[in-house]
Order: sequence, then C-alpha cells, then structure tokens
Amino acid sequence: LGNPFFVKMFMSSLLDDHKQSYSLRDRCWKWDIDDVKGVGIEETVATMMSKRISRLPVAVIEALIVASCFGVRVDKGVICSLSGFEQFCEIIPCLEHAMQKGIIEQRSESYVFAHDTIQQTVYDLLPPENMKDYHFKIGSQLLKEHGMNKDIKCSPMAFIAIDQINKARDIDAEDT
Repeated sequence: LGNPFFVKMFMSSLLDDHKQSYSLRDRCWKWDIDDVKGVGIEETVATMMSKRISRLPVAVIEALIVASCFGVRVDKGVICSLSGFEQFCEIIPCLEHAMQKGIIEQRSESYVFAHDTIQQTVYDLLPPENMKDYHFKIGSQLLKEHGMNKDIKCSPMAFIAIDQINKARDIDAEDT
C-alpha cells in the first residue's frame, strides 16, 4: 500500500462502492470497518482503474481510448482538431467529464492521463482487431485537417497525423 497513487485509487474505489461517505452533519468520514476489511487490497491499480472506467458512459470511454492512442499526453490542439469531425464531435465534453473523475487532467495546453497506468489501462480496452483502424482514422482525420500547406512544408500536426498512420502500419506489420 506504499504507492500514493494506489492509495488514492483505493480510497476512491471505497467511495465509488459506497463503503465510505462524508457526513456533513458530523464533518467527518464514516465507514463500516468490516465492509472495508472485506475489500480485496490485492487488486492492482490497473484492475481498480478498469472497474472505475467501466462505470463511465460509453462516449467518455471512447474519448479516453482516442486520447490513449497518443500516449500519456495529447496536445489540446490535436483534440480540438479531431472534434471538428463527426465521429469525434463529443470528445472535448467527454474528456472534461473524465477530468471531473480524476482520470485525465488538463496541464497547460495538453490533456494528460493522471498516471501512465491509467493510459495503458484505457488503451488496453481497445480490442486488438480495432487498434489499426483507430490509429488510421485518427491519423487520416488529422492529415485532412493539417496536411501540407501552400509552402509544401509539413505542419507539426501533420507529423502527429503521420505518427498515427505509422502506428496503424506497425500494427499491420505485427499481424503478418
């Protein structure tokens, strides 16, 4: 239990599972110690996060999966670019919902998963047979929006798009 992130997730799971609550009248936390003792501490952070994420609306999970395709951190401009496309139009409100749940944070001009374990847990929700399509769709949409400019120079966003397309290609190469 020495990992502070694990302790935070454990305490949050107790709250989510209604094993503890805050009493406004008494101004303190209350719990039934027998209920708390019955909770398995042997769970990993990933297991706790999977349970917590599975309780979110499907649209929020989908938005988190898209964000996880970029790694632990994704530039807010990338997300804003994606939000202009029909299949990604709800991504910003969904990520804001996830921020309220402490799954993702906004730091400066980026969305950042609260912990790398969370990002990996979310990415692992993506079925392997869909990974290639996700990366390819994301890259294609970004490339449409931010491809070559008039000076035939690639924008920084184009490199992000190409990286996503390359990830799709790499997944395809792994399958063969």
